[in-house]
Parts: sequence; structure tokens; C-alpha cells
Amino acid sequence: MNKFCPVQADKLALSEYSARHEGKQVYFCCERCPALFEANPKAYTVWLYGSATARPGHSHTQALPSDVIDTQLMADFGRREWILLSLSLVALVLLLLRRKFSKKRVPFQSPSSRTLMLSNIILLALLVGMTWTCYRLWSGFFLFQLKDAIHFATYYDFGDPPIPAKPNLPKRIKGTLYRGNDERSVDLFNHGNYRTCSFNLSLCNKAGGDEIHPHDNLSSHTVFLRLEIVRAAFTSDLFFSDEQMTVIVVTKKPDPFLGYLTPIEDGVSLHTTEPKQRWEAAFPLCSVAGRGREQHTGIVYVGEKRYIKNLLRSVSIAGTRFHYAVQYDLVFEDGKITDDSDLWMGALYRTRRFSQWKLPLHEWFSHEPIPELPGRNTEDPTLLGIDEYKQGR
Repeated sequence: MNKFCPVQADKLALSEYSARHEGKQVYFCCERCPALFEANPKAYTVWLYGSATARPGHSHTQALPSDVIDTQLMADFGRREWILLSLSLVALVLLLLRRKFSKKRVPFQSPSSRTLMLSNIILLALLVGMTWTCYRLWSGFFLFQLKDAIHFATYYDFGDPPIPAKPNLPKRIKGTLYRGNDERSVDLFNHGNYRTCSFNLSLCNKAGGDEIHPHDNLSSHTVFLRLEIVRAAFTSDLFFSDEQMTVIVVTKKPDPFLGYLTPIEDGVSLHTTEPKQRWEAAFPLCSVAGRGREQHTGIVYVGEKRYIKNLLRSVSIAGTRFHYAVQYDLVFEDGKITDDSDLWMGALYRTRRFSQWKLPLHEWFSHEPIPELPGRNTEDPTLLGIDEYKQGR
């Protein structure tokens, strides 16, 4: 039985709501979900299997939601830690026995004294091991909790590494994607279904260089991904503040704690091309030799650095929340980029407040235009979701 509902992935599946899919029984959280699933099962299989498409060369190991962290934590607990834990328990038993049977004092040079000293050394070593074991348990639990706080269901929904489904579009090396508003209310324009920004994808022959077109000769060149973010009219300043845009990073590393346990060595930040309106990043994808047929494939993540206060109350990076993934499949013949090349982008993260039936993906992230605000928007922080945004949800 699947533990979580494929339609509302943040809710537990119940045995009384089910439907058959590919010869298996699939369970849901409420009576509405089976009908939604049966109407379009492909839209929800990603919530069941971790990814709607499995690309060759990628393994999809599902991450676990927070309420089953404990079993995974114990499974990942290393053999060394188990040995230390066992020896530490033995140390406690020896310590109790020592206190019970070692009541009288003995001369320092006596065999009994040397035996006592040796036992103390052994006990000290074992207690150090026990301390290390407890630290490993605590740090492991902390990291699992931190992963849930940063990513929510990204790794559960899209696999590890996270890979979104490929859109059903013709092959292209240039395109525009549209990002919609999270909030829904009758008091908002179009009930909240309006554009917040758009993403322009293209290739260029160097950072800040010329745009690449089909059949361009790129021999001995490095191909860059150019990602441009364009703010939609009348959107809230908060979501596009300088502080917010400086934490956006483009990287190839899908490490869930990127920046916390490992530095973001390949990270490329956005730079402003029009204050408060346009931002751009150029990320190196591949180098073209220019001889025969070459194929370069990969995935680039667009993430947001998240921060945490440590025990000393100083702020440090806790990890990088991946919002989008740009995938590329570039084919060259003698250095010339061919029509078989492709470039596409998918969304990886949505807050835990929104299920698929409440906020369909095409209203939140789509290659088709999302309506723009015709005029000044509301300033109500609750309707705009500003309070929840500040809380990092």
C-alpha cells in the first residue's frame, strides 16, 4: 500500500479510498482524489514513483518524508557506530560492577591497582565512544529534519537526484517559461491565477556573449546556459528584493545540503541587468571539440540558499532549496549544433500548503503564458502570502 496520496502528496493514504492502476491498487486520502487520478493518471504518477520519466543513466532512489525518518536513520547508521554503541553499553555495565565490588583501597603498586587503572582507561575510551555515538545519532536526526525543512517533498516527488518530467514540446534551444502566483482567493485578480515572473532560456558562446542559433559552429568554444528572470508587472517588491535575488544560485550539484556540508564550488549567482526588473546568469554547460559527432547531456539546478542560526547564534548556509531544473541534450556535428539539440526546464518545489488539485501545475509553472496583472495589486500581506513567505514555508 502506498503510504501517501498521489494527488495530495502531503497527506496519508487511507484504505477506504482506492483505484486500480497498472494492475496495482493505489490508495488516496479522500473521496475526491480517485476521480482526479483516473482522469489523468500520468499527472500524478510522479507522486507515486519519484519521477514521471526515468532518463537513462539516472537512478531514482526515493527520499522519505519526515514521519518515516526514524527507520531510515537507523538503517543508515554505520557498522562502526553500532559497534561503538554496543561497547559503550558494556562500559556502563562494567562501571556499575566496578562501583559495586571495588569498595576498599589498595596500594598503588599492587596488581589490583594496576588492574583498576587499566579498567579505568578502558572505561574512559568506551565512554568517549559512547559520546561519539550519541553525537552521530543526534547529527543524523538533525540532518534529516533539516532536509525536510529545506526541501519538503522535492526528493520524494522527483527522485534523487531530482529530475522533473520533460514537457511534451518540440526540440528547441531557446524558450520562455512562466511562473504563476502561489495564493488563491476571490479577492485577488483572476482568483490569484496571475503571473509573477518569466524565465528566458537560451545558449550563448561565453558569459555575456552572443546567443547561439541552430547550425552555429562552436568548435573550441564553451557553451553557456543563459537564464534570464523577468519580473511581471505589479508584483510585490518583497519577492524581488535585492536580498532575495542575491541568494539565488545556479549549480549542477543536487546535494540536499549544498553550501552547508560542501561549498558551492560551481555556483553562479544572478547579476542585475535592470534594477528591480531583470536578472541574468550564465552557466557553463560543455566544451565543444569540433570533431565528428558529440553529445552533451546534463541537468542544471536553480536554487535558493537557505540559512540557519548555529549554537553561537551566527548565521550560516543550511543548504540550497532547488526550485527549478534546466535539462539539456546538445548534439554537435563537426562543431555545429544540430536540430536534435534540446533545452527544457521544469519546476521542482512547491510549498506544503498546495496540493495538485488546489493549484494545478499549469497555473503555477508553464510554457504557456499565464495572465498578467492589469493594474496595481492588493497590499494585504495575508492575501499575498507575505507572512508565510517570511517564515520560509
